[in-house]
Amino acid sequence: MSQLIEDCLIIIFNELIEEPSSLYSCILVNRFWCRIAMPILWKDPFEFDIGDEDSLSHHRLYNLITSLLPTSSKKLLL
Repeated sequence: MSQLIEDCLIIIFNELIEEPSSLYSCILVNRFWCRIAMPILWKDPFEFDIGDEDSLSHHRLYNLITSLLPTSSKKLLL
């Protein structure tokens, strides 16, 4: 039964791919929803319009993401 619920949520969340704010709200519902919605939300983080100056905003997002990585991963990127 839980697999059916998960499959249904995946279908629903995939329909929300064009509405990142709605997907963000879904990850705040509970851990189960977060576990399902998070990969969809982060599938392509640079796809969404996140500001007036897209390239600058994307650069800031990249810096934020890399700042959260462990040191070993940062070394691999360098």
